[in-house]
Amino acid sequence: MLDEQRAKGRIFANGRFADGWGGMVIYQSETLAEVREWVENDPYVTHQARRFEIHEWEMVH
Repeated sequence: MLDEQRAKGRIFANGRFADGWGGMVIYQSETLAEVREWVENDPYVTHQARRFEIHEWEMVH
């Protein structure tokens, strides 16, 4: 799923946390609703293999 999202230009960055606790995906989108739809339809989420939290991020240049 992430490869598909990356190919569509929707992922800014992703990776595991160094402490093994989990990981993070930074999506690029116009709306929070759009990201929620992508995440809620991720097979890992629909099969309850992973949980998620969504937080808006304001990048500082």
